[in-house]
Amino acid sequence: MIVRINQFDPPRAEPSAGWSATGLSGPIKYTWPGETHAFELLILDRDEQQHALSESFRRKQLRQLIPDVMEALRESGEEIVARLDGPLAEGEIVGAFEHIVEPDGAGRYAFSSASRLEESSPAPTVSVRLHLTNPRLTMLCNDMNIGLERMVRLRLLSIPSGFVSAFLDTNETNDERWGDLIRESSIYLSTVRGLQAIHLLTRRFDPIETRTRLMQRLVGSTTPRTAGK
Repeated sequence: MIVRINQFDPPRAEPSAGWSATGLSGPIKYTWPGETHAFELLILDRDEQQHALSESFRRKQLRQLIPDVMEALRESGEEIVARLDGPLAEGEIVGAFEHIVEPDGAGRYAFSSASRLEESSPAPTVSVRLHLTNPRLTMLCNDMNIGLERMVRLRLLSIPSGFVSAFLDTNETNDERWGDLIRESSIYLSTVRGLQAIHLLTRRFDPIETRTRLMQRLVGSTTPRTAGK
C-alpha cells in the first residue's frame, strides 16, 4: 500500500477531523499563524497491485505510522508528549492507563478527574497526558485496547524538555498556556476520528522539508512507500 501525503489549509484541520466542537476532545484554543503548513497522511484503499485493503488493516498501518512520523519531524533535544481524550470505558481510554507508568515506576503523567454517580449515565470523557519515549509511544499506538479507531482522540507534540511539565498540567483546551506550548513545538499531530487519517501541523518546516523528512524515515522503516499531492 501507499502512504498518501496531502497538503491542505490549516483552518480546515479541526472541521475535517470529525471531533466534537466542545469538551476535552474538542479543538485547542489557538490560532495558527499564516506560516503554518498542514498535511494529511492516509493509507490508500488499494496497494500497488490494486488489491483492496480493508479499513481495519489501513487503521492498523496508521497506528504503526504515528511513531515514525514523530521521529521524522522531532528536533534534537525535544521530547514527545501525548494527550488522549475519550470516554472512561473499556476499549476506549481505559487502556491508556496501562501506559502511564513504566515497570520500574518511572513516568511523567497527568489525567483529569471524572465521576459517574448514576449507573445510567454515559461514560465521562477523560484527558490523559503522558511524557513518552519513542518506544513507549510505539507501544501505546499498538495497544488495540485504546480506542483510537473509535472515540479516543490522540494528539502529540514535540517540545523542548522545559515545557513538558506545563503540557502535562494543561487539562482544558482553552488554557492560555497552549499558545506557548504550540509555538515551541516543531510538530503537532492529531488523529482524525475513526482513525481515517493523521493530521500534521508545523510552523518549523516548509512543505519540501516536511515531505523529505517523512519520506526518508518511511523508506528506512517497514512502512510502504509514500506519495503526495
